[in-house]
Amino acid sequence: MTPLTFVILAAGEGKRMRSRHPKVLHRLCGRPLLGYPLRLARALGDRIVVVVGREAAEVRAAAGPGVEFAEQAERLGTGHAVQQARAACGDGAIVVLPGDTPLLSEATVTRLIDHHAKTGAAVTLLTALVERPAGYGRVLRQRGHVRGVVEDRDATDDQRRIREINTSVYCFDARRLWPALAKVTASN
Repeated sequence: MTPLTFVILAAGEGKRMRSRHPKVLHRLCGRPLLGYPLRLARALGDRIVVVVGREAAEVRAAAGPGVEFAEQAERLGTGHAVQQARAACGDGAIVVLPGDTPLLSEATVTRLIDHHAKTGAAVTLLTALVERPAGYGRVLRQRGHVRGVVEDRDATDDQRRIREINTSVYCFDARRLWPALAKVTASN
């Protein structure tokens, strides 16, 4: 099996938390939020890249040893954040995790990776069905297949009624990811 790289997105500012500190440094049960996806990545991956932004030195310190870093100087979205990690990623599968996901289990991520490998898809995304999807990107399907994700602020009234949300957890085939990301703009 080709090496598995985990890219953990930790450059977000967490404006809704109304804090001067990056949200990945806020503590939950005595551990920075960043520690939870890092534990998953260490258990399952061969390489870990953390994308940092504001207060990068503090985020680097919280990540600890055995981690590579990429810097996102300008916050231009998730696709842009992943692009910053390209130089540190190999040609195999890439799992992207938000840096603030404390409840994601190793079993769930393992199933995502296994499904991705079995299907040979360019991308496999983890979705969830929720009762109150307000604020989340909605998964758009056609005949059972994912056709896109629309952010809540851009969704039509019909799309806002969709209960399947994007969790921002992905598994990509690196060879197909980079050409696709080159086409993404801030409006996508």
